[in-house]
Amino acid sequence: MVTVRIYHLPGPVMACDACLSSCPGRNSECTDPSEATKRLKDLLDTTFPGEVSVEYIDLYQRPEGREEDMLISSRMYPSPLVKIDGKIAFSGHIPVEAIMDMVREILQA
Repeated sequence: MVTVRIYHLPGPVMACDACLSSCPGRNSECTDPSEATKRLKDLLDTTFPGEVSVEYIDLYQRPEGREEDMLISSRMYPSPLVKIDGKIAFSGHIPVEAIMDMVREILQA
């Protein structure tokens, strides 16, 4: 099973390139990391049923993200921070298509 975790420290709005390619533009669904994570989860569940776990972690509410909190707070990595199987994959946005490609590669290995 591939694990995708989205760590978010609420603050500035992420870039709209986190949207699915079908998104018509900038709106709350596109710019809210929790909503983008839900859309990503739905897409991954449909494409890879039972093979991917997706989790959204609000660093203000969940203490288990301490390392990620420090990385984001230090400005080394902008929020949201995307980890795939425990490794940092992206930061500053949730690039759905790139995440899909990485998950596909991992599952095919």
